[in-house]
Amino acid sequence: MNKPTSNRPIFSYYSQPLFEPFEPLNIGKMKESIKGALLSALVYPGLGQLVLGLKFSGTLFAVSTTAGLLVVIYRLTIRIDHALDPILTSLADNSLTWRKLIEIVNRSPYDSWRVEGISLVFLLSCWAAAGVHAYLAGQKIDRMAGFTLDS
Repeated sequence: MNKPTSNRPIFSYYSQPLFEPFEPLNIGKMKESIKGALLSALVYPGLGQLVLGLKFSGTLFAVSTTAGLLVVIYRLTIRIDHALDPILTSLADNSLTWRKLIEIVNRSPYDSWRVEGISLVFLLSCWAAAGVHAYLAGQKIDRMAGFTLDS
């Protein structure tokens, strides 16, 4: 076996690391449009508007989203409460089948899922509209502050 002739390590030709270390996220340098859109779309609707200083629209988005969320949770809680006793009784008797489970769930105090569906569509619409609104409002703030697409 041939030994290396120099004291240099075999893989010393890698003078640069393979990956550069990431800089920590500095939200202060982030454009207002991106900051507002991320907060409203990923954290909670209306939060981006509140951070941007748009108190009325931020509160409106937050309250309307919370109202839609509460309606969905309330209606599902009533459905679960109504269906829980027959399900537990069937489980105790060891007679619960998928068909019987679907029948029990459909025998809820409400005939259809219309209110839950409308509330869910309203909730998702508020969430999407808050993200878009925060982005557009942030773009306006960015333009007034002198940001360009290159900065």
